[in-house]
Amino acid sequence: MRDHSESPRAQVRSRLEHALAQAQTTEIATAIVQRMIELTGQDSEADRTEQARHELTPSLDRTARVANAESEIEQLATLLVEIAMRALAGGKNGKEVAEAAWEVFAPGKSDAPAATQQGAALLRAAVVECLHMPEVLDARVFLAIRSLPHPMPMLVLCEAIGTLATSGGIWATGVGLAHIRGIDRSKQALALLAPALGLAGFIAEKPAKAYFARRRSFRHLVAMMVLGVKPRVPSFPSGHAATSFASALALGAVWPKRRPVFVLLASIVSFSRVYPGLHGPDEILAGGALGAILGELVARLQVGRRISCIGEHVWSK
Repeated sequence: MRDHSESPRAQVRSRLEHALAQAQTTEIATAIVQRMIELTGQDSEADRTEQARHELTPSLDRTARVANAESEIEQLATLLVEIAMRALAGGKNGKEVAEAAWEVFAPGKSDAPAATQQGAALLRAAVVECLHMPEVLDARVFLAIRSLPHPMPMLVLCEAIGTLATSGGIWATGVGLAHIRGIDRSKQALALLAPALGLAGFIAEKPAKAYFARRRSFRHLVAMMVLGVKPRVPSFPSGHAATSFASALALGAVWPKRRPVFVLLASIVSFSRVYPGLHGPDEILAGGALGAILGELVARLQVGRRISCIGEHVWSK
């Protein structure tokens, strides 16, 4: 009997750990992943998000139907799909379900029993074998990062960096302090940073994520969840990467000699999202490219406006 005093997070984690402990051979793991791919079909992230949000059955009972599956393979494959759908649906329960999956699969976080970790490892290997390009490239890059040591201090540092960089906060604070201290061209930097951050943040979080949610496969999201990426509402492209690279390029136009430092800082912010499994590499690359384009565009428009003003001043004389 399920303990109804348990949180959704604890319930899902317990169910997931038990199911993974049954996947102890390569053949079983491969069959689970293949069935998981069949269950995801051709649906997009947006399709499954809408389906989950309109599901009439209470969220805590939806995954219970896996217990009635005919086999262990069907049970785990169905459970993985259900967890991803519930994470996409959002809300308090969705966040807790996403946390449960992340605790089991993410590097440096799992304290699950050895059998559960073994089952998860076999599933990860099977995912890479069952995906196709370019998804498999994304998976391999992420697994390479996963293979790095993940001590708790590094995970805490990544969380701190992500918090500071949310909505470009670390960039705005830095330039604001530079302006207070009277550093040369800091006023110009503020004038560039504001539109760069605003554009990158808005486009990445609104139209870009809405557009790609309709085109990214739900299959890929479930597969990356098994590899250790935290499943959640549309995350392509990364807002952190977009705002960081937009800021780096905009500030690099003001202080050209420091551009490499700004780009390095943006790269550190971006890596801090992949390292613990908060984003996949493709989401970071897309966000970084979007941010770099917008940061460069804002800088060029500002330079063009300045030249135009100088021209008008000269002609007026």
